[in-house]
Amino acid sequence: MEVGLMQGYHMTFRKFMAATCDPAYVINFKLNVGEVAVFDNRRILHGRSAFDASSGHPLLKGFYVDRGEFDSRIRLLKKATG
Repeated sequence: MEVGLMQGYHMTFRKFMAATCDPAYVINFKLNVGEVAVFDNRRILHGRSAFDASSGHPLLKGFYVDRGEFDSRIRLLKKATG
């Protein structure tokens, strides 16, 4: 791959990453015990901030759902609920 193309890519990527720190594009929230956050990993940049170690250990689990299976389930639920 040509060097100029990669330099352009890296410059654009750095600008994008800097923009993600802009408060206008950041949503912060705290999950309570038993809550879960679900999002489309293809369409969102996500992360987590620090936690209070005295409050217990953080538990972060990830899972993947096949998009076709998810879309099929949504169609079935819509059909069943009219």
